[in-house]
Amino acid sequence: MGIFDRMDTRTVGIWSMVAAVLAVAYLLYPKPQQEMKQEGVEEIVFWAPMDKYVFDPLKPVIEEFEKRNPGYKVRLGSATARERPESGGGGGPTRFLLGVAGGQPPDLIFFDRFAIVE
Repeated sequence: MGIFDRMDTRTVGIWSMVAAVLAVAYLLYPKPQQEMKQEGVEEIVFWAPMDKYVFDPLKPVIEEFEKRNPGYKVRLGSATARERPESGGGGGPTRFLLGVAGGQPPDLIFFDRFAIVE
């Protein structure tokens, strides 16, 4: 008596659903950054607080940099050194540590000097 002799219709249905869910999850999983890059354009990942005191002055500087350097594209991400209500969160230093541990740290990050030692 083999393993397939003992399987009933319900078991086959459950395994079919598991296989279908895994296939959908694989197809929906985001592609790595390297596959999404435009040809000839180097991407710079920059994490900064998205509050008005930091982000608003940086935005025109980044736009000017991209205009003067067409081979580079700056991708902004939210990062805060500390959890502050006015910055809308951003993950604090935990996001940075997870990026390093996951092998995808930012190229540039805007942190205050106190958060670096944490």
